[in-house]
Amino acid sequence: MVADTPKRTRAVPPAPDPDEEPPSQERPTLPAIDLESLAPAAPEQESGPRPLRHRALIAELGDRFANGDYEGALALAESVDPEDDAHPVAAFCAKRCREALEAVFVDRVGGVGHAPRLLLSGEALRSARLDHRAGFIVALVDGRTRVEEIVDASAMTRFDALRILDDLVARGIVE
Repeated sequence: MVADTPKRTRAVPPAPDPDEEPPSQERPTLPAIDLESLAPAAPEQESGPRPLRHRALIAELGDRFANGDYEGALALAESVDPEDDAHPVAAFCAKRCREALEAVFVDRVGGVGHAPRLLLSGEALRSARLDHRAGFIVALVDGRTRVEEIVDASAMTRFDALRILDDLVARGIVE
């Protein structure tokens, strides 16, 4: 005797509601970071409030990061003197900004599996006014070598190599 087994059906997703907005194609933003909680108290003020300039700096870093101004936040974080007691917070923020910017750069150059190719050659490429680092990256671009391989072969930090590739794409030298 064969037992009756229930017939399985595939669930069909509901049709989209025409009144509902389509999902955003934008990249999700990184969560905000609470830099104030990371800031060490100044040595001479262990239990008192932090100096006003540090509070303003930390607030500015947090605001820029939260608003997606990763380049502005990175520039501000890198400008903090290593002897300043706000430096650990700035260093943490700089690290997070680099991570966020790396993701942006990878997206704009077509992904780590993309094999970029040169759009300029000859005189047009010579007149592009590339520094030695960008010239080295251009020398690695052949239409077959993937972004990840270019980054690895560049002997630069991942951040620097991706930033240069992103700039080359933005300038129309590479696609």
